[in-house]
Amino acid sequence: MSTTPMQMSEAHRYQQLRINRDAKVFTIFEGAGEIRRPVIGSALTGLPVH
Repeated sequence: MSTTPMQMSEAHRYQQLRINRDAKVFTIFEGAGEIRRPVIGSALTGLPVH
């Protein structure tokens, strides 16, 4: 079984799309963590969230 240049190009493109998708997901999770941090702190200390 041989790999054609077109198949290699498609595989590379798929890998790049996957990397971009994963980067977006990690950014969303990172932002969610930043939002939760003050909420958890407020729950532990009893102080209001600002």
